[in-house]
Amino acid sequence: MADSVVFEGIGEFDAAIDELIERAGAGAQQFVAKGGLLIEAEAESRAPVQTGTLRRSIHVGSVSEVGLGRWQSETYPSTIYSRRIELGFHGNDSLGRHYDQAGQPYLSPGLSDAMPGLRALHVATMAAAMEI
Repeated sequence: MADSVVFEGIGEFDAAIDELIERAGAGAQQFVAKGGLLIEAEAESRAPVQTGTLRRSIHVGSVSEVGLGRWQSETYPSTIYSRRIELGFHGNDSLGRHYDQAGQPYLSPGLSDAMPGLRALHVATMAAAMEI
Protein backbone atom coordinates (compact mmCIF):
# COMPACT_ATOMS: atom_id res chain seq x y z
CA MET A 1 0.00 0.00 0.00
CA ALA A 2 1.46 3.35 -1.10
CA ASP A 3 1.59 6.28 1.27
CA SER A 4 -0.12 9.42 0.08
CA VAL A 5 -0.12 13.00 1.19
CA VAL A 6 -3.18 15.14 0.78
CA PHE A 7 -2.94 18.92 0.97
CA GLU A 8 -6.07 20.87 1.72
CA GLY A 9 -6.67 24.59 1.44
CA ILE A 10 -4.33 25.19 -1.51
CA GLY A 11 -6.91 27.37 -3.26
CA GLU A 12 -7.41 29.49 -0.16
CA PHE A 13 -3.64 29.78 0.31
CA ASP A 14 -3.18 30.92 -3.30
CA ALA A 15 -5.98 33.46 -2.91
CA ALA A 16 -4.40 34.84 0.28
CA ILE A 17 -1.02 35.22 -1.46
CA ASP A 18 -2.67 36.93 -4.42
CA GLU A 19 -4.39 39.34 -2.03
CA LEU A 20 -1.08 40.15 -0.31
CA ILE A 21 0.54 40.83 -3.68
CA GLU A 22 -2.32 43.13 -4.66
CA ARG A 23 -2.19 45.01 -1.34
CA ALA A 24 1.58 45.42 -1.58
CA GLY A 25 1.23 46.81 -5.11
CA ALA A 26 -1.48 49.25 -4.03
CA GLY A 27 0.69 50.36 -1.10
CA ALA A 28 3.67 50.85 -3.38
CA GLN A 29 1.58 52.93 -5.78
CA GLN A 30 0.32 55.10 -2.93
CA PHE A 31 3.85 55.51 -1.54
CA VAL A 32 5.26 56.62 -4.91
CA ALA A 33 2.46 59.16 -5.39
CA LYS A 34 2.84 60.64 -1.89
CA GLY A 35 6.64 60.40 -2.01
CA GLY A 36 6.74 62.41 -5.22
CA LEU A 37 4.78 65.17 -3.53
CA LEU A 38 7.22 65.15 -0.62
CA ILE A 39 10.18 65.52 -3.00
CA GLU A 40 8.32 68.29 -4.85
CA ALA A 41 7.75 70.22 -1.62
CA GLU A 42 11.40 69.91 -0.55
CA ALA A 43 12.68 70.98 -3.99
CA GLU A 44 10.29 73.95 -4.04
CA SER A 45 11.51 75.04 -0.62
CA ARG A 46 15.12 74.99 -1.88
CA ALA A 47 14.46 76.82 -5.15
CA PRO A 48 16.75 79.90 -5.28
CA VAL A 49 13.78 82.24 -5.60
CA GLN A 50 10.81 81.46 -3.36
CA THR A 51 8.26 82.87 -5.79
CA GLY A 52 8.17 82.68 -9.51
CA THR A 53 8.08 80.39 -12.47
CA LEU A 54 10.92 78.05 -11.48
CA ARG A 55 9.37 77.16 -8.15
CA ARG A 56 5.87 76.79 -9.63
CA SER A 57 7.20 74.57 -12.42
CA ILE A 58 8.33 71.77 -10.08
CA HIS A 59 5.78 68.98 -10.16
CA VAL A 60 5.26 65.24 -10.01
CA GLY A 61 4.66 63.45 -13.29
CA SER A 62 2.29 60.56 -13.66
CA VAL A 63 2.65 57.50 -11.45
CA SER A 64 3.08 54.35 -13.52
CA GLU A 65 3.60 50.66 -12.87
CA VAL A 66 6.91 49.35 -14.20
CA GLY A 67 6.58 45.75 -13.04
CA LEU A 68 4.77 43.58 -10.55
CA GLY A 69 4.48 45.75 -7.44
CA ARG A 70 6.99 48.28 -8.82
CA TRP A 71 5.87 51.87 -9.39
CA GLN A 72 7.61 55.04 -10.45
CA SER A 73 7.03 58.73 -10.86
CA GLU A 74 9.23 61.64 -11.80
CA THR A 75 9.51 64.91 -9.95
CA TYR A 76 10.97 67.64 -12.12
CA PRO A 77 10.85 71.31 -13.07
CA SER A 78 9.41 72.13 -16.46
CA THR A 79 10.98 75.53 -17.09
CA ILE A 80 13.47 75.62 -19.93
CA TYR A 81 16.19 77.21 -17.78
CA SER A 82 15.81 74.94 -14.74
CA ARG A 83 18.86 72.81 -15.59
CA ARG A 84 21.03 75.92 -15.84
CA ILE A 85 19.92 77.01 -12.39
CA GLU A 86 20.59 73.55 -10.89
CA LEU A 87 23.95 72.90 -12.56
CA GLY A 88 25.15 76.35 -13.57
CA PHE A 89 26.19 77.47 -17.04
CA HIS A 90 29.51 78.64 -18.38
CA GLY A 91 29.82 79.72 -22.00
CA ASN A 92 27.85 81.40 -24.74
CA ASP A 93 24.17 80.80 -25.28
CA SER A 94 22.46 80.52 -28.65
CA LEU A 95 22.20 84.33 -28.87
CA GLY A 96 25.93 84.77 -28.26
CA ARG A 97 25.58 86.08 -24.71
CA HIS A 98 28.32 84.95 -22.35
CA TYR A 99 27.44 83.46 -18.96
CA ASP A 100 29.59 82.46 -16.05
CA GLN A 101 26.80 81.36 -13.75
CA ALA A 102 27.43 79.09 -10.77
CA GLY A 103 24.89 76.37 -10.08
CA GLN A 104 22.25 76.85 -7.42
CA PRO A 105 21.19 73.28 -6.71
CA TYR A 106 17.65 72.85 -5.45
CA LEU A 107 16.34 69.61 -6.97
CA SER A 108 19.15 67.26 -5.86
CA PRO A 109 19.29 68.71 -2.33
CA GLY A 110 15.50 68.58 -2.22
CA LEU A 111 15.66 64.84 -2.85
CA SER A 112 18.32 64.46 -0.14
CA ASP A 113 16.22 66.48 2.30
CA ALA A 114 13.19 64.29 1.53
CA MET A 115 14.95 60.97 2.24
CA PRO A 116 14.15 60.70 5.99
CA GLY A 117 10.53 61.55 5.29
CA LEU A 118 10.44 59.09 2.40
CA ARG A 119 11.71 56.29 4.64
CA ALA A 120 9.07 57.03 7.27
CA LEU A 121 6.36 57.38 4.63
CA HIS A 122 7.35 54.04 3.09
CA VAL A 123 7.17 52.21 6.41
CA ALA A 124 3.81 53.76 7.32
CA THR A 125 2.25 53.31 3.88
CA MET A 126 3.30 49.70 3.48
CA ALA A 127 2.34 48.81 7.06
CA ALA A 128 -1.14 50.25 6.45
CA ALA A 129 -1.44 48.45 3.11
CA MET A 130 -0.40 45.14 4.63
CA GLU A 131 -2.41 45.80 7.83
CA ILE A 132 0.60 45.17 10.05
